Amino acid sequence: MLRRVKISGFRSCRDVELDDLGAMTVLVGRNAVGKTNMLRGIRWLAKTATSLEGIRPPITPGIASMEFALPGTTYFYSLKTSRQVIPPGAPGAARRIHTTMAESLAFAAGDGVRQPAFERHNENVTLWPSETRVEIGHNASCMPALVSVLPPDSEVARLIRPLLSALETVRYYPLTEGDDEAAPIPQATYEDWLVHYRATGDPGPSVLMRLLHVALDRQADFEEIRSLLGPDGLGLLANIDARTFEGRGKEGKKGGQKFYWLTFAPAMQGSDTARHFGFEDLSSGTRRIVRMIVSLIFDQSAIMLLEHPEEGIHRGLLRKLIDVLRTYSGRCQLIIASHSAVVFDTLDPKSVRLVTMSEGETKVRPLTAEELDAARKYLEEEGTLSDFLEVVDGG
Repeated sequence: MLRRVKISGFRSCRDVELDDLGAMTVLVGRNAVGKTNMLRGIRWLAKTATSLEGIRPPITPGIASMEFALPGTTYFYSLKTSRQVIPPGAPGAARRIHTTMAESLAFAAGDGVRQPAFERHNENVTLWPSETRVEIGHNASCMPALVSVLPPDSEVARLIRPLLSALETVRYYPLTEGDDEAAPIPQATYEDWLVHYRATGDPGPSVLMRLLHVALDRQADFEEIRSLLGPDGLGLLANIDARTFEGRGKEGKKGGQKFYWLTFAPAMQGSDTARHFGFEDLSSGTRRIVRMIVSLIFDQSAIMLLEHPEEGIHRGLLRKLIDVLRTYSGRCQLIIASHSAVVFDTLDPKSVRLVTMSEGETKVRPLTAEELDAARKYLEEEGTLSDFLEVVDGG
């Protein structure tokens, strides 16, 4: 679980810190104050720490750190990147960009004593406590580079692997449209996706590819998704059906290319007479919920960074959705940006972070002790948290 993250030099996040994070945190603020930048900044930090493609620093100097707790071990990771444009005429003549990087990792095991694991400056890495020195590529991310060059039984490699595995599953969900293959899905297209997914662990943005894969290879997950979306869950869909058929070859005979077709039956029709539709024929709110539920079950993310889950969703259904997300927050930490009073009214006030903008910089803070006491009293008197937050935020 991410306990603390600090980001400087990423878009409007000049000096932003989220602390004392729990299973669910909601970023509350008006439009254009930097909530999205905070979500993307967390994703940038996790992706940079785990990238196999090399570090790409932001335009401004990027400084970030995090405290991440896994069973038995708490990790303290920091990253500093900067780049300088060297103009024509300088040694080397051609205009180029020079980058510098520093990384460090410390950890605390059961005794709570904080110990260093490695320190990196550009190509040079010092491993602790042995003070062994190794070299890595100038733009390489340190942790995956060390895992690849150190012996598998190395103490540092054993320490790094669980953190890498967790950070690789930190995912940002803008929940945008237009990321899915058109139905039906050719078998060759699915197989290309599957090769990429197995090689990289990245399923890409397509909800249909995720859903097709669980229907074919992860039946328990497919049934869990159907149950969550079905009459005994959110009551959104009566059924999800995955079918296989063959196209016709020459002279109209079967034996051509194989296709997959995922169809969805809205719950309001009744399961006995339900008519099935393609994903593109569902309402935008239904598609949005399907994206969230499929991603929740399929991705098994350590952290889901959710962008405005409420858009296009009826208030009553949104309450049910937040309840489902909260149920799963024990195994998947949620950090959500939202404008929705319905979302706010489901929260513990401690999970709220107020986001504002001042002179072009994003600012964030939790409710103060006095505000938390006032919020609890307000709720006891049958007020709502959303109403209270309007007062705190100045309306």
